[in-house]
Amino acid sequence: MGRLVALSLLGIGLALLGERFLALRNRLKASREVESVDLPNCHLIKGIEAGAEDIDVLPNGLAFFSVGLKFPGLHSFAPDKPGGILMMDLKEEKPRALELRVSWGFDLASFNPHGISTFIDGDDTVYLFVVNHPEFKNTVEIFKFEEEENSLLHLKTIKHELLPSVNDIVAVGPAHFYATNDHYFSDPFLKYLETYLNLRWANVVYYSPDEVKLVAEGFDSANGINISPDKKYVYVADILAHEIHVLEKQPNMNLTQLKGLKYPGMPNFAPDKPGRIFLMDLNEQNPKAQALEISDGFDKESLNPHGISTFIDKDNTVYLYVVNHPHMGSTVEIFKFEEQQRSLVHLKTIKHELLKRYVYVADVTAKNIHIMEKHDNWDLTQVKVIHLGTLVDNLTIDPATGDILAGCHPNPMKLLNYNPEDPPGSEVLRIQDVLSDKPRVNTLYANNGSVLQASTVASVYHGIMLIGTVFHKALYCEL
Repeated sequence: MGRLVALSLLGIGLALLGERFLALRNRLKASREVESVDLPNCHLIKGIEAGAEDIDVLPNGLAFFSVGLKFPGLHSFAPDKPGGILMMDLKEEKPRALELRVSWGFDLASFNPHGISTFIDGDDTVYLFVVNHPEFKNTVEIFKFEEEENSLLHLKTIKHELLPSVNDIVAVGPAHFYATNDHYFSDPFLKYLETYLNLRWANVVYYSPDEVKLVAEGFDSANGINISPDKKYVYVADILAHEIHVLEKQPNMNLTQLKGLKYPGMPNFAPDKPGRIFLMDLNEQNPKAQALEISDGFDKESLNPHGISTFIDKDNTVYLYVVNHPHMGSTVEIFKFEEQQRSLVHLKTIKHELLKRYVYVADVTAKNIHIMEKHDNWDLTQVKVIHLGTLVDNLTIDPATGDILAGCHPNPMKLLNYNPEDPPGSEVLRIQDVLSDKPRVNTLYANNGSVLQASTVASVYHGIMLIGTVFHKALYCEL
C-alpha cells in the first residue's frame, strides 16, 4: 500500500512537472519562426558590438544607449568588457555613437547597465537613470548629463529591498522613478523556480527620497516600462505573458486597476459590477439563487470574491470565509451567516504579508499588453490589456504620436540556447490608438537573426528609428 501511494505521488509530481515544462515552452514561443519585414534604409551602428539593451532619446535628438549588458544565462560577445553608456546626436548628417565619460569615483569596472531613462528638470538639467547589475546585483544609478563635456556626473547609487531584480525604469522626477522587478526573488535558483511555476510575483515599485512602495503586482515577468506623453498612463510590458499593461497613475503614485479585467488575465462580462454572495436552498422543489445582504460597514462596492469556505461551530453558528481581491489586493473576509434574515454579518478582515502575494491563475498562452492610467497621487489604475503574439521587452513612446514602440523577442528559446548557426530573431511592433477599443498593431521591422539578433528596444526621432539588442548589434534606420 505504501509503495502504491509513493508511486501515485511520484506520477502526479512528474505529470505536474511535465505540464509546467510544456507551459513554459508555450510562454517562450519555442516553435515560432519570424518572417522578415525589411526596411530599405538601414545600417548597423559602428561601435556597438555587444548589445544596446535600452535606448532613450531626448527631445533635442540626443540618443543614449546602454551597452554591454551581461545577464545570467544569456550569450555575450564581450564577456570580459564592462558596460557603458553611448550617445548619438541624431541631428547630425552622419551620426556616430560616442562613449560618454563617467566621473571619478564611480566603479566602471563592474558597470553592467540594463534599462535606462532620462528626466529633464525645470532648469533644463538632464538626469540619466540607469539600472545597473554590478556583479549581478541590483542598483539604480543616477547621473547628471554634462552636454558640453560629453560626460556623466555620478550623483547617487540606490539599493532597496523592494528592488531585488530590477529590469527597467522610467524617471518621473530628479530622484523619482517607477521600476520593474522581473522576478520577486534575487537568488538565481529561486528566480528559475518562480518562472517555471508561473507564480506571477513580479511587480512595479515607485521610488522617491521620501517613500518607496509597491504599486502594481501580479505580473509573470515585468520588463519594459514607460509613460505616456501626457504623464497620465504608465505602460508595463509583461514579457512571458505576451502582454502590455496600461496603468492609470493615482495621486499617491500607486498603480491600481480601474476597470477592465477584474481578475488579471481573465475575461469578465460585468467589469464595473461588484461581486456578490448567493445562496440556493437545494431542499426546495424549484431552487432559486438569492443574493445575500451584507451588513453595513463592509465595503460592498469593492467586493471581488474568489474562493469560499464554511465552518459550523458547536453552537451551530455558520461562518463564511471569503477570499477577496478588493482593488486587486488580497484579503480574507469572515462573515457570520444569519439564516432567518438571509444575510451576512461581517466580522473581520484579515490582511497579512504572506497573503499579499496571492497567486493569480491566468491563461499562459495569453498574448497581450496591459494599459494603466496614471493619477496625480502616482497610483496606477489598469485601463486595458493589449494582446500580442510575441514576447515584449522594452517600450518607448513616439513623442509625435503617442504610439508605443515595442522591442520584441519572437523566439526566445533561441535566445536562451544560443546557436550562431540558428540565432534568435528580432521584431519591432508599433501600437497605435492605444486607448481605443481596437488598438492597431503593426510590424515595423522583423529579422530572423541574419542581420540583427535578439532585439530589445526601438526608439524613433523625426523619421529615424534606432533598434537595440540584448547582446548583439544596433540598427539605424531611416523611415
